[in-house]
Amino acid sequence: MAGRSMERLEEFRKELPESAQAVELMLVDVRNEEQLRNMAKTAKVVANYAGTPFSDKALPVVAACVDAGCCYVDVTGEVPFMKTSILRYDAKAKETGALVVHACGFDSIPSDLGVMLAARAMRQRHGVGCERICTFALKSKGGVSGGTINSALDMLTRGSDLENADSMQLPYGLDPPDGRGGRDKGDFGKVNVLPAYDEDGEVWAIPFVMAPVNTRVVRRSNALAGYAYGESLSYGEVMVVPGPLAGFWAVTGMALGLAALVFPPSRWALCRWALPSPGEGPSRDMQNTGYFRNKTVAVGERKSDEPAPKVVVYVESLGSV
Repeated sequence: MAGRSMERLEEFRKELPESAQAVELMLVDVRNEEQLRNMAKTAKVVANYAGTPFSDKALPVVAACVDAGCCYVDVTGEVPFMKTSILRYDAKAKETGALVVHACGFDSIPSDLGVMLAARAMRQRHGVGCERICTFALKSKGGVSGGTINSALDMLTRGSDLENADSMQLPYGLDPPDGRGGRDKGDFGKVNVLPAYDEDGEVWAIPFVMAPVNTRVVRRSNALAGYAYGESLSYGEVMVVPGPLAGFWAVTGMALGLAALVFPPSRWALCRWALPSPGEGPSRDMQNTGYFRNKTVAVGERKSDEPAPKVVVYVESLGSV
């Protein structure tokens, strides 16, 4: 385990099982290139759990890992940072054999995994690719960390000043240079701003707040896989609501929350008194009892006038049922 404070690392190690007490601790500051190089040379995989935001702190870690041929994973949801990492280090990573995988947290593992499994099942059962796939966020319990909020606010306030900021606006902003793009213009499938009934999922749904991140990751995965999910796949994500009225109030709440974050005085007040700061977040009990359950619905390409085949995949954590 590596970090800036040996004291905090030792405290954290004490919370781990007895079998982990012999884990080596390393003092590593992301501003110290020598410490980063030493860490990458001694590791097979580096899992980066801290950023706040990643765009300011994680690129030197990626660089050290790529140079050393060490694999790297993180939990970022910052699309411009991912694009910058890809443009700077993808070619070198292919040379050294380092695997660099961003967005390995709730964003975007459930989405990426659900789509991969649904597309694979479609090929195996029906012999066709997918015309469209939608991930439905059914239910969840958890909280948002101060680091996540800080990263979101960084993208919101810095906007176009961020390197590769346009990747957040383009539906295929994370696709490789030889990617073909696709027909998606938005990120919420058949749902626009207001609640809508989705026939594929047979549910009422509203836009899912993390769709702008997850959809770009999934579209990149499809491109890297040679469009194995579907040659002209359309992908979106939504959150399930009990009905149109509940959906209307949920959308209204999200709109008001976004407006409060955009307006500087209310943003300052929220950060000062309401929102967790970096390093703060859900309680240990909330972390231990949290869960999620998603449903991924894939509709296959039509072979003839027959109804299009459908595949449903559930991706859930322990404790979701």
